[in-house]
Amino acid sequence: MSDKQPLDVMGGSKMQRFREWIAAIISLMIITGAFIMIGVSFTYISSPGDEFARVKDLLLFINPLLGVVIGYYFNKVTSDTRAETAETAAKTAVITADQAVQARDAAQAVAETAQADATQAKSSLEELSQWAGQMVEQAPAAAAPGTLSGAAMPSEDFLRLQMQGQIALERARRVLNK
Repeated sequence: MSDKQPLDVMGGSKMQRFREWIAAIISLMIITGAFIMIGVSFTYISSPGDEFARVKDLLLFINPLLGVVIGYYFNKVTSDTRAETAETAAKTAVITADQAVQARDAAQAVAETAQADATQAKSSLEELSQWAGQMVEQAPAAAAPGTLSGAAMPSEDFLRLQMQGQIALERARRVLNK
């Protein structure tokens, strides 16, 4: 959105300026007329006749018009301020909503990637668990002490690795069963 005023059917900001000028001219005419009538009324205050009544009637006629002009401008200033504040709040809300949507989309993408990684890790762990199980089962069994067999005695390192392999296999199976 641009920061320019929106254009209406009659030319937008030019038409708005024209309306403001016309309102200002009418207001100045009413205010000038009111001051002239007030000035003239001071000259007729001391006359006891019919002239004072006529000036009083004219002032009673111009007084509501003067009130309308003053009310219009004071109301316009506060209304414009409120409208600008509301417009700023609306723009801020739109920006915040856009940022929230972008953050949600990014979070969804990260969550989908993490889910795919977790699925891949689980399948890899299953394959590794199956392979390790086969390896542990196929390892040559140690001959019992004191027996004579033709098989060579496995070394301590091999037995330690076999034990660690069984422990790792058990841990992997527990993770997979969760």
